Amino acid sequence: MANLLYIDAEWVPISKDFSTLQTEFPLHAEAWSRRCEKFRNQGKHEGLSDSEIYSNEAGFYPEFIKMICISAGYYKEDEWRCDSFYGHDEKENLEKFADLLSKTQSRFKLCGHSIKRFDMPYIAKRMAINGIKIPYDLNNGDKKPWEITAVDIAEEWGFGCNQEKYTPLDWICVSLGVPTPKTDISGAQVAGAYYNDNRLEDIKDYCERDVKATADTYLKIKEVI
Repeated sequence: MANLLYIDAEWVPISKDFSTLQTEFPLHAEAWSRRCEKFRNQGKHEGLSDSEIYSNEAGFYPEFIKMICISAGYYKEDEWRCDSFYGHDEKENLEKFADLLSKTQSRFKLCGHSIKRFDMPYIAKRMAINGIKIPYDLNNGDKKPWEITAVDIAEEWGFGCNQEKYTPLDWICVSLGVPTPKTDISGAQVAGAYYNDNRLEDIKDYCERDVKATADTYLKIKEVI
């Protein structure tokens, strides 16, 4: 417990909508339209415009997102502590998180839900895009699988079954009696809460609840294995 740094990140599309993307990031918009055409040629997203596909899918591609919050929690002498790096300036958020990882390297292992598929590579890619040196714990490209020390709750809950790696965190929480972080905001609602309602503080609170739920879930699993 003492050597784990529990993390979670929240991100949104780099622009509110496709029309805004065309103004703010015209080269990104052109690249998006090329991919949308390829999608349609493959029989995907048929009948949807580039704008509609952007609204539905942009958050799944790290090249088209920005990090608005990264939360990190840990236990110190059984006392829970959590810090968040959040705001409209993505580069500043990433730099602060990178600085934290430089201090915790070799002392803490990262832990989170689906962090090997999402949070870790997404944060690493956004750091690369922003010209930030990627900390060792996130820079996994040249590592052998057994050299990656991060603990992924999705894998822990899978108990060796690949299919179970895709179980949502809130399903695991309700199954184990852990308070779910999904209250007034869920991951799918973050973009709207950010762009339409300016609820950055609420998003930060949600991210921190996710981190605490991750920690509680990990401890519950460890009680029985």
